[in-house]
Amino acid sequence: MPLAVLVNADLVTQPKYSIVRAGLAPLSCLLAQADDGSHVVGLLGTRDADVAPSAGGNIVGFADGMTVILDGSAVAGDAIYLSGTVAGAGTNVAPSIKVLLGIAYFVMNVGGTYYASLIQAGFIPQVPVPAPNSTANTFSSDVVGNKQDDENGDSVYSKGYRTDRHDHSAAQVYPTLAAGINVTKSATPWTLGAFAVLVPTGTITSPFDVHGINFDDVPANGVYEIVLYAGPNGSEVEVGRVRFTRTSANDVELESPFQSPIISANSQVKVKLAGSNATATVVTISIRYHVY
Repeated sequence: MPLAVLVNADLVTQPKYSIVRAGLAPLSCLLAQADDGSHVVGLLGTRDADVAPSAGGNIVGFADGMTVILDGSAVAGDAIYLSGTVAGAGTNVAPSIKVLLGIAYFVMNVGGTYYASLIQAGFIPQVPVPAPNSTANTFSSDVVGNKQDDENGDSVYSKGYRTDRHDHSAAQVYPTLAAGINVTKSATPWTLGAFAVLVPTGTITSPFDVHGINFDDVPANGVYEIVLYAGPNGSEVEVGRVRFTRTSANDVELESPFQSPIISANSQVKVKLAGSNATATVVTISIRYHVY
């Protein structure tokens, strides 16, 4: 049972901070802060079972959580204490003598009066699973996420999804079963040349990231810097760059590791090239990528 309290027998005369019961079984149990039955405020819950008798009354377990009227306002997630100023009410402002009632699970405003449904501190309720890719940040379930969260979310599940897809989705290449894409370096050393379209719009139909650039043909010696961009014409955004070197002693073309952010499905990818030599070298490239 999530909660057990000492329950006094009736509402007639109660000590401060006591729990009282009212009605026939199953009993509703109320919170009384003052020593007057008229000040009894706040439903704790419905009796689940008597655990054991005692001189002061019964120990009662509750099947339902506590709902209290608030001295002021609160939001879900607040710690709610017994008010030091309003008999029987709760407050999210810790008084000098702290009696923690629980954590606000749901707060309702009725005509300017706030009511809070509480759970015990440390108790994990059966809260609803958030919507896919929810941005809520109130309950632990919001942090954990939904099993339908994907690369667009920010939950723990979403982060795990991105890591799994990044590391374990099948590698793909573009172009595939075809010659690579030519990109021309500027003849001015260390100046980027003109854009070349590497991946046309609508070609890769899932979100993806680039893991490697293969240099299919590099005909001239030099140090090169290649830059990838994603987005429509006129709104290209850089998604990464890498350097590679060709020397006369190393004439074997290679793949360079590369890391881009996740690129939206159907995005166009363009490329520019710069280098150390003063030749408008044409380099042929292709990419390795993974989808999400």
